[in-house]
Amino acid sequence: MIRCFLFLCLLGLALASPGQSVHTIGFYNLENLFDTEDDPEKNDEDFTPEGRNQWTGERYRQKLDNMAKVMAGIGHGNDPELIGLCELENRRVIEDLVQHPTLAAKRYQIVHFESPDRRGIDVALVYKPQVFQPFATAQVEISFPGEPDYKTRNALVVSGLMEKDTLTLIVNHWPSRRGGGED
Repeated sequence: MIRCFLFLCLLGLALASPGQSVHTIGFYNLENLFDTEDDPEKNDEDFTPEGRNQWTGERYRQKLDNMAKVMAGIGHGNDPELIGLCELENRRVIEDLVQHPTLAAKRYQIVHFESPDRRGIDVALVYKPQVFQPFATAQVEISFPGEPDYKTRNALVVSGLMEKDTLTLIVNHWPSRRGGGED
């Protein structure tokens, strides 16, 4: 499946007409990017210095360093104009990431909403405002038939202009284990 997707992406680049701009759009799973503070509204206790993961400021900064390096490498020199992000705790961690010295000069802006996810995990979009100008943002609640109390992260829908064309993106991260394990 991944090979097919990559093939289609490369085919699209190869078929671009001369004179057309090439834009890089990415998606990055931040794999539980949490700050070190306990938020009483979220199930984030494992990501505190006293928690199961012993999540310290030093470990948080190291994770930001690693993720900023990966994000800067997306596109192999063609900086990504848009990056969908998933598995992040809140807006603050996204701000810390885009303000990291490796990424700060790119001046990414953020679209983010808090989700009702029981673990406190959200999705977001970061974008370069000189290339993409959002004009509509929304979140779509994800529900499962027969499980009205199951709360997961919402899908993020962002529409904007990119070179006078309208582009609508959906950033989503489905629960991975619906059979009883933690997702």
